[in-house]
Amino acid sequence: MSGISAKAESTLSNKYKYNGKEEQKQEFSDGSGLEWLDYGARMYDNQIGRFFTQDRFSEKYNPMTPYQYAGNNPILFVDIKGDSIGVGNLSAEQTKAMEQFAKTKQGKNFLAQYAKKSQTVFGVTFDKQGKYDKQGINVNYASGTGTTGSNTESKENTQGGIDINISLAKEGFGFSDKTLNLVKSITHESFIHADMDTKDWLDDKKLNNSNLSEWTKKNLPDGSLYSYLKKHGQHYEISRTFFLNQNNTTALWPSQALQVLKTVSANLGVKVTDNQIKSSMWNFTGSLIVVDPQTGKVSWK
Repeated sequence: MSGISAKAESTLSNKYKYNGKEEQKQEFSDGSGLEWLDYGARMYDNQIGRFFTQDRFSEKYNPMTPYQYAGNNPILFVDIKGDSIGVGNLSAEQTKAMEQFAKTKQGKNFLAQYAKKSQTVFGVTFDKQGKYDKQGINVNYASGTGTTGSNTESKENTQGGIDINISLAKEGFGFSDKTLNLVKSITHESFIHADMDTKDWLDDKKLNNSNLSEWTKKNLPDGSLYSYLKKHGQHYEISRTFFLNQNNTTALWPSQALQVLKTVSANLGVKVTDNQIKSSMWNFTGSLIVVDPQTGKVSWK
């Protein structure tokens, strides 16, 4: 078997090993080497499990040493280039959906607001610091426990901002294609909840639903608790905002979200009409909008 193995004569040794990074080995004239892995942004010493230069984004991870690998949690995270952490617990399908979302014009523009300069997020590298990152606002995507339902929880962080944590459903719902279902979930959580939590925080540096209208607060179901307001108040608000101005083409939801799903469905080869997409987009708990999947007629519940 040696003739077809890596040990065969006249073959080059495989230098791309852990995480597909190039091993710096035997680079000196005497045959010795540093035994480091080239992560692109910096070198990783796998003998001690540390980088030997500081993370250029270290201020983003204040509680951690700037020399740590993968947030000191290599089971959950992967260090992409030695300067950014990717969420490692997303399924292959969720990762594919995130990459599809990030490749669209609207998805990229959304993520750019939260990105560090030169940071790579799901295959897209951003050339400047986002306006929300400057405010200490971070968006994190992880795999949730629900099969069809996703959710977003935000909390204050040590950077003087907030962490917006989006837990993605395992499958999503609404279309025949699983990836498209997950992109719809990502778009919903990002364009509605992450965006509204960001604006809620920025107006008075508190997460207190201050950007919800009095109409929304007054028209929630009788006897609803704060938890219902927190979970579905934004659904009421986005429904009313859309119904009052259905021709707003600049709104993240639903106008920009529709473009995301149209682009991704075309990329995936999924045959679905605009009206079917619109109908599925508004099918969620707390929605006050119904769209006929055949005619596209918009009705108020």
